[in-house]
Amino acid sequence: MSLIVVYNLKGGVGKTTSVVNLSWVSAQQGPTLVWDLDPQSAASFYFRVQPQKKAGGKHIFEGLDGLIHETNYPNLDLIPGSFTNRKLGNLLVDQPAKTLKKLLKPLAAQYDWIWVD
Repeated sequence: MSLIVVYNLKGGVGKTTSVVNLSWVSAQQGPTLVWDLDPQSAASFYFRVQPQKKAGGKHIFEGLDGLIHETNYPNLDLIPGSFTNRKLGNLLVDQPAKTLKKLLKPLAAQYDWIWVD
């Protein structure tokens, strides 16, 4: 599994557009997941998947499997965005890399690519 995170503090620089388009390309190669962590949920809008009401915050620690939705594109799944994702940074203060790795580990067998917007 390859994990690619596209991040920038400034808005409007093409993060979501890059993730949406490059994830579609990677889906041509194999199973791909996009995790829309942007509170504006723009990637979810692109893929026509409704943002989750309670997908972020503490709910994430219950596991990601139940949050995954299919898109209209083969081999391309999405964890929709949620306004509650804005709180996720506060929950990941202690060892954020280790926590994200633990959350994504169960998905490694399912996906060749995981993109985080």
